[in-house]
Amino acid sequence: MRDSSGGDEPGLHPPIPPTVSIRGLKDLVIARFPEGHPHRDVILAEKDILTRGELIAKLETWLVLINRRA
Repeated sequence: MRDSSGGDEPGLHPPIPPTVSIRGLKDLVIARFPEGHPHRDVILAEKDILTRGELIAKLETWLVLINRRA
């Protein structure tokens, strides 16, 4: 029987890497936000590789900034 994750056995999932690249996010920010935009400056100031914990902590802040209306 397959679980909803698509694995062959229930409860088995691919391992989560200890670090995550945000290079793709940076490329998207460069393409979508003009120079000097606060969102662009904040994302581009980050390291290209973050730990899972760093990414989770930063995502909370990034979401507040993105959802903020000027």
